[in-house]
Amino acid sequence: MNRRKNQRLSSQEKELEKRIRPKTPAALRSKWRRWLPRLKGDVTDLYRKLQIYKELVSIVKADKKTLDPPAFFNWARDNYIVAICIGIRRLSDKDLDSISLRRLLGEVALRPDVVSRDSFRALHWQKDCTSRDADVSFDKIVGRGKSHVSAQMVTADVKKLAQADERIRRFVNKRLAHHVPLGQIRRFPTLSEVEEALEVFDELFAKYNMLISGDGFITLYATPQYDWRRVLAHAWMSNTPGRRPKRYQGPKHVYISF
Repeated sequence: MNRRKNQRLSSQEKELEKRIRPKTPAALRSKWRRWLPRLKGDVTDLYRKLQIYKELVSIVKADKKTLDPPAFFNWARDNYIVAICIGIRRLSDKDLDSISLRRLLGEVALRPDVVSRDSFRALHWQKDCTSRDADVSFDKIVGRGKSHVSAQMVTADVKKLAQADERIRRFVNKRLAHHVPLGQIRRFPTLSEVEEALEVFDELFAKYNMLISGDGFITLYATPQYDWRRVLAHAWMSNTPGRRPKRYQGPKHVYISF
């Protein structure tokens, strides 16, 4: 099975190389820069999900009555796990027709010459920065005096991504998207591992976003401009007779007569 998988990856890598090699540096940089806003939005959205879930856990821990009964919290937890795991899996997708952080790094690894010191300087000139400023930043990220990123550095970052999301990817592929025998999953990813994986993706996105677009930030997590918890500050349901919301009565195709 592993041999077939390696052969499939090898053919996939060959096809990617065939697509990437003929492209001009300008064409590749233009494409990658179009990808960055979408990837940025994906990582930002995952942080929003993480923040809401962690704060919901804090609310529940502060008042155990919120778990009586636990059905609502269990529903929220299950939906959070599915959403954030699928989101991370999407960012690590290797499909040749997908837009993902894994694809972006894979293409940079094949054409490291495109992410060059000269192109980085040009980005800084557009931002009214000096060549010296650009060189200091490029040296810090890529290495002193290097003319472009190295394939070795990018390949190491690809491996870092793969290691961070290995259990998540397997969980999504084998349990969320498909049902396989439980023996094929030795251990599910923990919530801590999911959070750590997101932070790895965040760190690497910030690194390559800086190199490709010139935008400098260390994380995509942003302090919220509003408090989502306000919705929980008042009662959701009236206890007044006749004003209680209707409950779900079951599927429409089922008719029960008494």
